[in-house]
Parts: sequence; structure tokens; C-alpha cells
Amino acid sequence: MSRAERLDRLDDEMVQVLSQSPPESGHRRIIQLSTTSVDGRPHLALLGDAELHAVDATTVRLLVWGTSTTAANLRERPQVLVSFVHDGSFVVIDLAVDTTRWVDVLGRKQLMASATVVGARRDRVPYAAITSGPTFTLLDESVHERWQLSTGLLRSLDAEDD
Repeated sequence: MSRAERLDRLDDEMVQVLSQSPPESGHRRIIQLSTTSVDGRPHLALLGDAELHAVDATTVRLLVWGTSTTAANLRERPQVLVSFVHDGSFVVIDLAVDTTRWVDVLGRKQLMASATVVGARRDRVPYAAITSGPTFTLLDESVHERWQLSTGLLRSLDAEDD
């Protein structure tokens, strides 16, 4: 029997998890981003934890490669799901992309999307805890600089929005 906690916005813990700085080393969380492709089929992309930022309980920003299928999907079909594992449960956030804009991160064209939280849920069962989900360890430390800049870019807009 699954126990799903359904919310119409992110709770304080989710906001904190999605707005904190990613660790500088060790295992990092992968966030699954589901969009819909032009033919109506689901499309899954994997984001690093530096590429998604909760501004507050109702707004999330994310960055994707500008030339990716995901970027095209975000611009054309604004319904998005993000999912990840946290604290023994599987978290799914339903987003509606409001705006997109092109940004440059170390000479790489990326698409930044700002989205409204439509709903969120945590799925867990009483007889088991999810102990981990997809994670990764950076093998190329040069990526760390790009991700630090990405995180800074996503956060710097918070001050502009105030």
C-alpha cells in the first residue's frame, strides 16, 4: 500500500533541498526531467542537482543544453515533471513552464526555464524506504566550474525578482 502525500506547492523541506548548493564532491543527486516530444511520446532527460533551483514554494528554474531535444520540448510543450529520491521517498513535481530564455554559461548556449509548481507528491510505503536513487560522481572537475556558474545564475535572478 502506497502512501502518497499530495501538495499544491513545494513544502519547506522540498524548497530547501532544491535551493541548497550542491556538494563540491562525492555523490550528487540526479533529477529526472520528463517532457513530451513533438510526436507526443515521453522524453526523459537527466539533470544534475546544480541545474535546478527552487526559488520558493511555487517557482522552480532549470537549465538545459540549448541544442537538446529537452530544450525544444520545454519551449513547445510546457508541461513538465521532475522527480528524484529524497529522505526515503520518491518525489514528483508537476511544473508548467511560464518563460524560457537563452543564457550563456562558459560559452555554452543553455535554455533557462522558469516554471510554476502545479503540484507535488512524495510516494513512500510503510514497509520500505528508498535508500538511494540515481546519483553520480563527477569524473571531470572542470564541469564543477560550469555548475557553480549555473547555480549562481539560477540564484541571482531571485534578487531581481524581489
